[in-house]
Amino acid sequence: MSASTTSSSDPFAPRVTPRLAPALGGVWRLTWRRVFAPGRAITPAVMLALIGLVTYRFASHADPLAWVEWVNQFLLIVVVPVLAFLGGAGAIREGLKPGAVDYLSTRPVPRSAYVLFCYLAQTACGLIGVLFFIGFLAAIGLAGGNPTVMAELPRQLIVGPAAVIAFTALGFGMGSLTNRYMILGLVYAGLIEAALGSIPIQINKLSLLRHLRVVVDGSGLEPFALDADSLAALGLLALVTMGLVGLAMAVYARMEFLGAKEKDA
Repeated sequence: MSASTTSSSDPFAPRVTPRLAPALGGVWRLTWRRVFAPGRAITPAVMLALIGLVTYRFASHADPLAWVEWVNQFLLIVVVPVLAFLGGAGAIREGLKPGAVDYLSTRPVPRSAYVLFCYLAQTACGLIGVLFFIGFLAAIGLAGGNPTVMAELPRQLIVGPAAVIAFTALGFGMGSLTNRYMILGLVYAGLIEAALGSIPIQINKLSLLRHLRVVVDGSGLEPFALDADSLAALGLLALVTMGLVGLAMAVYARMEFLGAKEKDA
């Protein structure tokens, strides 16, 4: 059995300087192929088509704010965070599989750097996806003749990526703790987001959705501008995100791994 592991105890063993740039490139290529694999495109395409049909109905609604509510309050701060969380948790669990452990143990890349690279690559893929999604929704809004589309686009281009960055980090943090991250995510959603997030106490700053809603509030026909409250919310979101990624890096660095079992001849 190949074991995971630690640096050699031999004091005369040659030291190998980590080559972080090639490692980041390798992680990016593997992540890109996994996230955007052609074989995985059918389900997202069907979901996108259904969302497009519903979005067009809202875009052509008599109330122009119906499209805003649908896109800002549901798609960008419910659907996108859930998908980002699942993507982040799935990515960190991929890094705990025997094949990934064997790959990592044979290369001079610190575990914490590997986790950071995985997070950056997964987030980059998520940002590409959410920017395409926002453009798709805006195009449908314009096709439906909704007058709020261009006024809301700057807000959506902030909220959507912020949701991806933060909830991918949440997925990494929880996925590093347990392979039952969906249960942990449900507990977080019920306890932090649904309960404490709506209570005006200091601990509600742990609610990621609360910070997103601060930016979303005020959606309407007026041109979007970042105010002091929105900037403060985005700053707190960034701090929580860094803490979650740091948690994943610390947990991963202290784990004891076992590689893949040897196959019998």
